Amino acid sequence: MPTDAALQTSRAKHAPWTASDMYQHIRWLIDAQAVAIVYQPIRALATGRVVGYEALSRFGGADHGPVEEIFVCARSLGLGLELELAAAAEALCDLPDIPGYLAVNLSPATLLDDNALSLLERAPPERLVIELTEHDAVADYGRLRERLSILRSRGVRIAADDIGAGFAGLRHIAELKPDILKLDRSMIGGIVSGSIHRHLVSAMVAFARDEDSQLVAEGIETHEELAVLGDLGVELGQGYLLGRPLPLDRRSHAPGTGPVGDSANVIRFPPWHSRVTAPIDRSA
Repeated sequence: MPTDAALQTSRAKHAPWTASDMYQHIRWLIDAQAVAIVYQPIRALATGRVVGYEALSRFGGADHGPVEEIFVCARSLGLGLELELAAAAEALCDLPDIPGYLAVNLSPATLLDDNALSLLERAPPERLVIELTEHDAVADYGRLRERLSILRSRGVRIAADDIGAGFAGLRHIAELKPDILKLDRSMIGGIVSGSIHRHLVSAMVAFARDEDSQLVAEGIETHEELAVLGDLGVELGQGYLLGRPLPLDRRSHAPGTGPVGDSANVIRFPPWHSRVTAPIDRSA
């Protein structure tokens, strides 16, 4: 089997990648532990304090499409579970240097595999959040609830991702009662100009409060969105406005400098919040 570098060189003249090529590339990513991880901050909207980070995968080299397409391809080639576990393992290696909690994405099918349970046992459970992705329909919610019960008994929290993007997210809420609800960008993007979006988010705020769950708004990109979310009572958020996904800075033991604010760990708030600047909390 050629090395990944040789494989990519052979495709440098824009030749299409075959299924065999993609299998070799993904197999190499797994075996060479070459999945790169970046971290996006999750902030308290009232203060700007970082409460945790979401670990996101990145694949270098040739242009194979968006990250999610690589995972889709891996699943179709029978490598999905291994690729997810490889990405999670890389992220967990960085956990000692990450302030706050670390959110790791796993599909329900992968979470049901015993190798996933063994991997997660290595992490301090009180600092770990499992974000359930919606790659495939859940075949057996009963088994999934049992697995989540084991993790929760150890102190791991469970997040339902992409709430508002489709029916699956709503069913996750009903079946699994997640500790954290993550509002999809599709709900956030219209809150400034659309009353329906605001009413939906407001309803989710009330629901999360009644269920004793935390609510995280994903994909915050403008100060106007941030202001409306604050007015509606959303407590936590992430998005390019609050910090881009970045690799771990080994010198500072925290994800690197973001685009918002004057330095690596400073965020400026819009007028609705007296422009507070808040450094990252490294003591968490």
